[in-house]
Amino acid sequence: MFGIYFLAVTSLQNEDCQTMFGEQRNTLLVKYAHGTQQALISARFLKSLNIGTLQALVLFLVSWSHPTLTIVIRNWSL
Repeated sequence: MFGIYFLAVTSLQNEDCQTMFGEQRNTLLVKYAHGTQQALISARFLKSLNIGTLQALVLFLVSWSHPTLTIVIRNWSL
């Protein structure tokens, strides 16, 4: 679910995030990126044969191509 949330927030403007969620877009991006990362790690995505895990990974990777996600990269500790 976090992967879907993360992808959805990438398509929103900051004003939309404020209206719908009451939070800054950058805050939501960091929160959902971290949630997606943790969910993928918990699912052992590198060894998983589950199609849902693969779909979550693809959604997450596609989201990274968005040019305004530098805030996530700066705030994300591996």
